[in-house]
Amino acid sequence: MSFGYDYTKIRTIHDSVFLNFGFDNIATGDPQNLGATGYPFASFLLGLPSSSGTGRIAGEADLDIDQQLHNLLIQDDYKVTDKLTVNLGLRWEYNAWPHHRRGRMGGYDMDAGHFYWTSRNPITGEPANVPETIADPQYKNFAPRVGFAYRIFPRTVIRSAYGIFYNSNLGWEWSTGRGNWPYSISDNASGINIPGATPSRADQLFGSFDPTKVTPSAQHTISRDLHTPYMQNWNFGIEHQITQSMVIELNYQGSKGTHLSSFLSTNDPAPGPGDPNLRRPHPEAGALSELKMIGTSRYNALTAKAEQRFWKGLTYVASYAFQKSIDLNSEFGGTSPQDSRNARASLGPSGFDQTHVFNTGYTWMIPAGNLKGVTKYLVAGWQTTGLVTFESGRPFTINLPNDIANVGARGNFQRPNLVGNPFPPGWVSTYGPGGLYFDPTAFASPALYTYGNLGRNAMRGPGFKNFDLGLFKNFFITERFRLQYRAEAFNAFNNVNFSNPGSTFSTSTFGRSTSTQNAQRSIQMGLKLYF
Repeated sequence: MSFGYDYTKIRTIHDSVFLNFGFDNIATGDPQNLGATGYPFASFLLGLPSSSGTGRIAGEADLDIDQQLHNLLIQDDYKVTDKLTVNLGLRWEYNAWPHHRRGRMGGYDMDAGHFYWTSRNPITGEPANVPETIADPQYKNFAPRVGFAYRIFPRTVIRSAYGIFYNSNLGWEWSTGRGNWPYSISDNASGINIPGATPSRADQLFGSFDPTKVTPSAQHTISRDLHTPYMQNWNFGIEHQITQSMVIELNYQGSKGTHLSSFLSTNDPAPGPGDPNLRRPHPEAGALSELKMIGTSRYNALTAKAEQRFWKGLTYVASYAFQKSIDLNSEFGGTSPQDSRNARASLGPSGFDQTHVFNTGYTWMIPAGNLKGVTKYLVAGWQTTGLVTFESGRPFTINLPNDIANVGARGNFQRPNLVGNPFPPGWVSTYGPGGLYFDPTAFASPALYTYGNLGRNAMRGPGFKNFDLGLFKNFFITERFRLQYRAEAFNAFNNVNFSNPGSTFSTSTFGRSTSTQNAQRSIQMGLKLYF
């Protein structure tokens, strides 16, 4: 039996430089012909930025956070019989939420309906109105681990395990609390260098201001009602040794994610007419993204593996996975639900989900037999290698380019209606600038002030196949020196693997796949001296 205590301190530091300038052709173009005149680089040389992409965050917007992790653990491996071994373990994890070392975190409490700050308010002089960690501590994070291995036959073993694993690295999530009032203020440019306006240079845009007269705001906020994210992982497998050098495996693997990090536009109003800012649950907070731990995920897979250890010059590993992954958000900060009031409607295939994945790699030292003399010198020492990959396509989401629902979200994740079959009978996907991967007429814009009925990641992109091959020749000069000739071909058969097509509804690239997932064939040769 073993037990222990683990302490980890994490410090995350990001700078506080938030000053951006965007440049387009408008400042240097002909107001009567902006589509064909003006150059962004000329606007840059003249120092005439555009409204798009120009802004700053003034104040203390740096990220300087500490996080302390305290873990207690106990584990035992128990050999029940000569065939059965059981592994038992339990961890208690207190992973304190991060906190800013100088207390420069602010946001908006959507439940209480007011702005919050984690240290003395430099504008109003009021003391902190939330803990320095914003969210309350979590003391009930227990993580059991259990597993066993059982030899049912001399060459056959079954194994299974289950465990809970908590996420403790939350620096990226907590970075969303910096740059907010009252420690920082967003200052975005608007209406500059447009036709009819007096030119404004970049060095003239931002001046000093009185912080007490600035309206409070929080583009991103951290919810006060948070739970520690965790994963449950389990597996069951059987391994059989066919020969002394060859092993095969068949496994089932599963996992479930709970309380995963998600960004939600929780201050959006219900779809409808009128200014969305006036219809928000908290109009004073405006459009914001709120960090909440409500994400979930599920993964199930059947995997097979065959491994040939060195045998008569041959070594290879081949694996296959038949799998399914579903989640609410495949990457933190990547996407948000179309409707925050009905987040579960955005559950769909993970962005990385691939139904079929096959990989194999091999090395074969070509035998030379009993050759002698010059013939042996020329024929012996050859070696070939290869990596082969076959993968089915990844999902992607069809998005709308505008706010049809009229909710004024910070990010637009609205989707169209599905009104037909994107791949009707007889449809042949074509690629390149003039091709169409799917039928665009299968989608339609939803009625005004409504959300579309198409699910998240409802489409599948093209698959992927690739062959990397190598041929080597070893020349043994002496016991110490060996010269190797190497010829390697990447994407040896020049397979063209197109990327997912354009997915923004009604745009010129909608349904068109014009880029590739891999590069064209590349061949390289070289000599390597070993000594």
